[in-house]
Amino acid sequence: MVTLGSGSRAHLEREPHWNQLFTTKCVACKYPIEAGDRWVEALGNAFHSNCFNCTRCHSNLEGESFFAKNGQPYCKMHA
Repeated sequence: MVTLGSGSRAHLEREPHWNQLFTTKCVACKYPIEAGDRWVEALGNAFHSNCFNCTRCHSNLEGESFFAKNGQPYCKMHA
């Protein structure tokens, strides 16, 4: 059971738990994807746009054709 707290500190006590449970995190860097962030949904996961890169050469794949091997994104050259 989780106690949410009450009074003026209730918001502060709840926020970390809410973020852990409900914030979408980038699968690559593990940081939250926040409002206004550019992000990509691919391979059943969410990535910051800057984090959606080829597994081998690390070239950015946002807006590019890519291939999946073992659930990881690869550019055309390394597919």
